[in-house]
Amino acid sequence: MKDQRAEKEKERGAGGGIRGGSSKGEGRVLFGFIWRNCAAELKLFVVAALLLCCLATILQFLPATFSLSSCSLCSCLPSTAILLADNSPTMPPPSRPSPLQTDQLLENGTLKRSFNPVGTGAYSFIFMSAYRGGAATFSVIGLASKPLHVFGHPTYTCEYRTTTNTSTVPGIAILPDWGFGRVYTTVVITCTFPKDSAATDSAGGRLLVFATASGGFDTQLNVTDTIEVLVEPANSWNASQFTDPPKYDYLYCGSPLYGNLSPQRVREWMAYHVRLFGRRSHFVIYDAGGVHPDVMKVLKPWMELGYLSLHDIREQERFDGYYHNQFLVVNDCLHRYRFWTKWMFFFDVDEYIYVDPKSNDSLRSVISLYETFTQITISQMLMSSKLCRAEDAHGAPKEEPSQ
Repeated sequence: MKDQRAEKEKERGAGGGIRGGSSKGEGRVLFGFIWRNCAAELKLFVVAALLLCCLATILQFLPATFSLSSCSLCSCLPSTAILLADNSPTMPPPSRPSPLQTDQLLENGTLKRSFNPVGTGAYSFIFMSAYRGGAATFSVIGLASKPLHVFGHPTYTCEYRTTTNTSTVPGIAILPDWGFGRVYTTVVITCTFPKDSAATDSAGGRLLVFATASGGFDTQLNVTDTIEVLVEPANSWNASQFTDPPKYDYLYCGSPLYGNLSPQRVREWMAYHVRLFGRRSHFVIYDAGGVHPDVMKVLKPWMELGYLSLHDIREQERFDGYYHNQFLVVNDCLHRYRFWTKWMFFFDVDEYIYVDPKSNDSLRSVISLYETFTQITISQMLMSSKLCRAEDAHGAPKEEPSQ
């Protein structure tokens, strides 16, 4: 019996085993045993891998209009494979390189050089906001490539669509940054439709802007981008909102706040101007990175009291414009709140509106002198102890003006 058992063990070991070393009883790997016990799982894995390879090969020969997302393959993979795919970083598929034009030697002996444009240097338009400015007027605020506007002739077309009608008018673009733009410049597009057009229908609709480069980037191309800038639900506006008495007497539109601001200085500035402007006032501040936690503690009580609205505009730092895109911000504030107030103020948080308390004048009495005007420019005066009266300085020694 022992001899027969040993003989069977010998035959079993010789059937598909991989033997290593000089000793017959050591280093034996039972590959055949693994294959017989896991044959179904291994066969399934091999078949699945083969199918995926075939599918990847076929996709290379399909037309460019055919697309297959990664989610389409997820349902075909086991849960373990899906977890591995989700944990791996998703990278955009590499674009298929277009064939480059090469230099050519012409029959007359001239070497014709080639030029191959690649990529995009700047965006044609960066949309921020759009507001209705009247029964048939809209304002669209954004950034655009400054070289395109300085050296090219881009055009804009406005189109208002309802369920039953469509109206199209040319858009009038202005650049209100006084030439201070950098890579990007501020652009305000005015869309004025006829009084009986689709834009005057209170049933709701959509405002689209078509931005055309007009060959500004490439004279052989006339690229037009379509932007849906405003969607109005039915009865979302009323003509009376443009003529009704405003909610506030004074509204402050601030320049972008950035850098390491002093919470104490911000507290003093807010308290001073809230008292100066009075209860029927509101302040709009744009945060470009300057509202850190300590400054937020100062602003939060004013927000809760309804005196302050805070806008986070840190994302605009991606686009290289003048002074944290200051002209973009103040134009957004102008068109957003123009019907909320009688007067709007534009100045920085290191500047103070000053009315001499001994003149028996208030801000209201001063402003009343200019009721027939649409704009007032306030002269600026640098602050230093030399500008203060002796009775106000309380005998304090005079200092040199700060630079």
